Amino acid sequence: MNTVPQIEYDDEKDINILKGQLLEIKKKLLAYDDVEEILYDAIEEQNWFTFKNKPFVVFDRRTGFLFPNFNHVKHVAYREWNELKKSYGPNDIEKGRWEILSEIFYYNEKTDRTKGSYFFKQGEHNLKFDYPKKFRGSKATGIFISKHIDKLGQLKKINYITGFSTNDSFSWYVTGNYQNYLNHSVFPVLRVLNNPKLLPDHPSMIGREKSKIILNFFIDKGWMPIFEPFLDQFHNESNDDYQNRFNIAKKQCDEYNSIFEIYYEKRQLEKKLLDLGLTYDDLSNAAVSNVGKVSYDFLVEIQNYNIDEINKSVWQYSLSAQKWLNSLLGKIDEWENDNLDLVKTALELKQELDKKLPVSINVTTEEKQLLESQLQQIKKRLDLGLTLLRSNLINLLSESQQISSNLEQTNTLFGLAQLEQQARPSFELLAEHTATLCTKTLKEMEWLDQSLDFVRTVVSVLRKSAEDYLILVDKYQQDLIQIGLDNSIESEEIAKWFAEWRSERLSLLKQFQPLLDAGLNKLIDEQTVLDILPCIEQYQNELDQFYLQKRLGIHTTYAFQPNGHRQEKLEKEQELTKLVHQFMQQLEKVIFNTKTTAQKIWLIRFSEVWQQGMVNEITNFLAKEQLIERDDVVLIMSEELRKVQQQNLASCLQDAQSYSEALAQREKDVNTLIFKMRKALMK
Repeated sequence: MNTVPQIEYDDEKDINILKGQLLEIKKKLLAYDDVEEILYDAIEEQNWFTFKNKPFVVFDRRTGFLFPNFNHVKHVAYREWNELKKSYGPNDIEKGRWEILSEIFYYNEKTDRTKGSYFFKQGEHNLKFDYPKKFRGSKATGIFISKHIDKLGQLKKINYITGFSTNDSFSWYVTGNYQNYLNHSVFPVLRVLNNPKLLPDHPSMIGREKSKIILNFFIDKGWMPIFEPFLDQFHNESNDDYQNRFNIAKKQCDEYNSIFEIYYEKRQLEKKLLDLGLTYDDLSNAAVSNVGKVSYDFLVEIQNYNIDEINKSVWQYSLSAQKWLNSLLGKIDEWENDNLDLVKTALELKQELDKKLPVSINVTTEEKQLLESQLQQIKKRLDLGLTLLRSNLINLLSESQQISSNLEQTNTLFGLAQLEQQARPSFELLAEHTATLCTKTLKEMEWLDQSLDFVRTVVSVLRKSAEDYLILVDKYQQDLIQIGLDNSIESEEIAKWFAEWRSERLSLLKQFQPLLDAGLNKLIDEQTVLDILPCIEQYQNELDQFYLQKRLGIHTTYAFQPNGHRQEKLEKEQELTKLVHQFMQQLEKVIFNTKTTAQKIWLIRFSEVWQQGMVNEITNFLAKEQLIERDDVVLIMSEELRKVQQQNLASCLQDAQSYSEALAQREKDVNTLIFKMRKALMK
């Protein structure tokens, strides 16, 4: 008799967490009609697959064969194969089981059929060889492909090609045996999915059923396939038309990749839950959607209370309120005992945020307030312990106990009447309010558990950004002053440079908070925030190096020219613009890895703060120099500056290429603006 495994009590927490994650995944999949059908179609549309986590191999879905990706794997000469085959296995896949294609792929004269692979259609050997060019590697080589068996079953010839590479067009040749060309390469192959049902002539399987076999194979292996276009340019097709067709296919493939990642995560969560003793019925949508209600529906026990009687009697109200609140406090204690590590972590985070920043006499009042407020905001956002919840529940419990105490001490009708008339919430409101507080707090704690790495990064980044700013005002300021002294630059000039530098870094510092808040508030994915942080760090480092290593050179170039300070200013802005453009290029990769248009738009608006800063800096400079009304400057402002201001990168989100082109155009327009401005100011 089949029995359902007994679930240990200690596993219940893991089950509820996994069910919660599964529910979130299923919600994401609701955006698509039938995920499995979409993936079956996607697999059927593509013959060759590489994998994100197995980049050294290429899979042929028509045969179940695995081949090397020669972009990453070196060719092996025939003379070396016998020695190397025992240890051969790209990505450490089934070492020692790989064969060479020319031994299992052959044309048989007796049956007039090609066996062993579907590189070719049935029949003659010299039909199209379709192992994709993009995986052939850059180094051209000769490689054995197949053999020819005569009607008596004897080897008649071996087929090989030369010029096998990404860039070359190969040529077919034949030889009588391998010995003539021992330095030619072999074509290793692994029958990794040896299922005859995959083959094109299998009588009982249609394409969709074969795709199901392959999808399950990918899931079981844990291999993450890359859906990508394999398109050749048609004869007489223009480059623009081909690129447009390619972009459409690429966009579709990107969606397939996103769907597979979500679906893969769903299957992995289901496997973990099955391993913990659940059944497939337990994983149904209805069962999973109830996750958390057992753990967090504190209000469910209100059905055990007679609400009407409680609300009519002060005594009943007081005693029932105490019972209710003690029950909640007991459940909170129980939850805490089951999650001691998490509670400890929350306390450690609070202690980390309580640490004071180093003291610096060089920061302004505004800077000090900004640095402290950023840490205070994140501290308030991450104050997720149980202390406040317990305090609120205990306060309400004390008030309920006080009602009982007052009743016990009252011995007059007037006193009882006064107690009866005292304002107090209905028992339903008390129960709903306190249950909501408990649910909210515990869900926040579980969020902390699931996002712990991200939260720790947020705390670390904010503290480091503050400490880096103190290094700027304490150390780098002195370094810049010393550079000025060593090169006989006036102290006023150095002070002006540092003021510019300081302003740039202060603007950068202000950008951390909205970015981290967006991640904490789920406006953008946590991983997206983590991907942006290195881009900002690189920009900050390059900005610092500019002022420490390049700012002096710009000054000395124009120091003795008429109105040289104007050229110096614009040259400096042009150099900073290059840094901004590099930052925007790095950010572009992050933008197009996000899954929604809303996130892309948020990131573009976030990044345009830097671009707008440059425009404002030039405008303010012209006003300060009283050049803003000069005719030639007005013309440049109305034409070139307006062109920069009117650019809208958010309108170029249909594909990465359009955005990249718009970004390049913006850089070109900015350079044109500065060039024309510099030319005008030479007069």
